[in-house]
Amino acid sequence: MNKFLYALVILLASNLLAQTEIDSTDIFTFTYSGNKYEIIKQTFNWEAVAQIANERGGILAEINSQEEQDTIFHYLQNCDIDISKTISTGGGGASYVWIGGTDIKEEGKWFWDGNFDGIGKQFWEGTKTGNSVNGLYNNWGNEPDNVGNQDAIGLAISNWPYGIAGQWNDLQKQDLLYSVIEYDNSTFMNLSNEFLYKTNLLKFNVDFKFPFDSVQVIIDENVNETFFNVPIGVVTIESNYYTDKIKMSNAYLIAYSESLISYSNPFIFDAYSFTNPIKYYSTDFEDIIEDDFISQDFVIIKSGGFRNNAIHSPHNYENNADYKITFTKPIVIDSNNSQISYVDVAIVEPGDSGSVFGENKFKDYVVLEGLKNNEVWQPLHNGYDANQYSDWLTAWNATTLYRNLYKRQNVELTNTFEIGDTILIRFRLHSDDAISGWGWTIDSLQIQDFQVSVKNDVSIISQFSLEQNYPNPFNPSTVIKYSIPNAGKSEMSNVKLVVYDILGSEVATLVNDKQVAGNYEVKFDASNLSSGVYIYQLQSGGVLKSRKMLLLK
Repeated sequence: MNKFLYALVILLASNLLAQTEIDSTDIFTFTYSGNKYEIIKQTFNWEAVAQIANERGGILAEINSQEEQDTIFHYLQNCDIDISKTISTGGGGASYVWIGGTDIKEEGKWFWDGNFDGIGKQFWEGTKTGNSVNGLYNNWGNEPDNVGNQDAIGLAISNWPYGIAGQWNDLQKQDLLYSVIEYDNSTFMNLSNEFLYKTNLLKFNVDFKFPFDSVQVIIDENVNETFFNVPIGVVTIESNYYTDKIKMSNAYLIAYSESLISYSNPFIFDAYSFTNPIKYYSTDFEDIIEDDFISQDFVIIKSGGFRNNAIHSPHNYENNADYKITFTKPIVIDSNNSQISYVDVAIVEPGDSGSVFGENKFKDYVVLEGLKNNEVWQPLHNGYDANQYSDWLTAWNATTLYRNLYKRQNVELTNTFEIGDTILIRFRLHSDDAISGWGWTIDSLQIQDFQVSVKNDVSIISQFSLEQNYPNPFNPSTVIKYSIPNAGKSEMSNVKLVVYDILGSEVATLVNDKQVAGNYEVKFDASNLSSGVYIYQLQSGGVLKSRKMLLLK
């Protein structure tokens, strides 16, 4: 199309559509990255709705990232669209919404021109075998194909023969479809968020583009606080938030005016509580309760090459990161057993020779940290890296089987805090901006759980239990403790304690007898076994319990 004709089309469309009105019930509003978007649930051709967008002070959506694409598609799936009313027969009979891409100016040169003014940036050249321009984002299906002068982009909300819902297709611009309009920061921009755990204060620094009647702070889908008559300009909104348990929370803002409801992007933060502390805890991560740990970064899984569940950082981890996983139960430091013990493998970038923890030259590191009374997270020991052990350093330089590299770490809590203090703990992996590596895995966690006191009154033994062996890892022997509750009518219970290798082959039977209710311990000698993970299983009546232990020679 020549430039004169293109300008004439723009002029005619502008004159024809100057008075366009859209029923407010046909507009669904959402916010992404501080920008307002509207899904228009009335049908128009592409040129018409581009002019409508311009009249309303916006543009047909210009999508520049996968995150923006995913956000728009999410709201398209959740705004009650009747997909039968926005179908393109030339687009494989699928349902679409208009976005701002077009090649009206010159065939095969795709520009973002969402207000139809002839000005925009090119992001694609050619058909489906074409290329991105300047590395700009695109999300085509097996398109564009330019069949029948298809000069505008529709974002699919159902599948078609050459693509799936969420992808783009080039369509005939005269198709009558719904659309997505974008406004550049026209409602408000959330400049920053933070949760100040020392004072339990959530802060939003927000640039409001016009006054709002009210703004709600939403935390975990509940209204935490409402602010009224919010003015134009940069405003700091502060809202106190208290919780009776440690958890990961989700916060965002909803702003209301007479004609508009706008949402900010969600903000995820850790909320802390020091109520209901415990003294002892141990886990091998096989039967762990889901909410015992919270993290946006670490996961508890059986990762590749490992035979059992454990905590794992991302493999490989990213640069400039602080990965954290927090234990959700506060701990009272005990006068007798004030240690935390765990096994781990930390293949993270080693620091420069002679550097020490806390210096920039120490580079990446892993560390266990504690928090008292919402003060400051403190290291419970010196952070360490792949330099900590020679076989870790070897693994840093050449990939190996990481599951054979577990080491036992013992941390004394009273080196940092006092007996009787209530603290929280978390594991943290820090990386600098240089080189990243495989990461960190943690297993066999014991918190002040080393010498289980014996209950002399068997009537208060309420449940069948199997403790974590100690020490663990061990060489060559370890102690396993278990408890048998009162069996009721029968004074004796059939008890069997068996050790298996990781493949399920029985290697030792430690107990196979009838036992009265009580607390028991048995020593396991593995002098004749090779290093590795072993499973010990306790059976009594119809109850089975098992744990894993690590033999290191």
